[in-house]
Amino acid sequence: MVRSFIAIDIPKDVQLGIYSFALGSDAIKLVKPTKMHITLAFMDNLTKDELSVAESRLRSISERQFEISLMGIGKFTEEAPRVFYMRVREGYDNVCKLHHNISEAMEESGIKIKRKGGNFVPHLTIGRLRADDASVSEALEFISERNLYEKPFSFNCDSVSLLRSDQGKMGHKHKRLLKVKLSKSY
Repeated sequence: MVRSFIAIDIPKDVQLGIYSFALGSDAIKLVKPTKMHITLAFMDNLTKDELSVAESRLRSISERQFEISLMGIGKFTEEAPRVFYMRVREGYDNVCKLHHNISEAMEESGIKIKRKGGNFVPHLTIGRLRADDASVSEALEFISERNLYEKPFSFNCDSVSLLRSDQGKMGHKHKRLLKVKLSKSY
């Protein structure tokens, strides 16, 4: 069984820019730059046969490239936030459409997409709280003081990837299994 998901890759310069911008808070454990991505569909554990079907279906996606701009900070669960993310501003509708088309293609092939309650929220997770609820106020103060993420980080979304996620001693390790180029826009 292969724990897998489909995501938009983040270019290295954008990864490093986002990461360096948030350094300095002891309250937030930052996502390593090489693990930054925008998840489109999480499929959990697939057999080799299902993985082959997923690869085939992903290759059949015919979407155009588009610009993405990440700006502003969000948090999951207002009362006791644990996860902080950057919002997708420009390209929001395109990311939602890509998510919908990929999810539909997978489910038509019998591959279940795992959904965490509510609607799909295009985002890039930047970090998680390190400790208890006391660190929530510290993290929010840090973000507010530095006016974090009010500068957009933009890039051209020209591909999507099927990734494998393996649990290791130092957290999850991601390995790209397939990268599919999106068609050039006119």
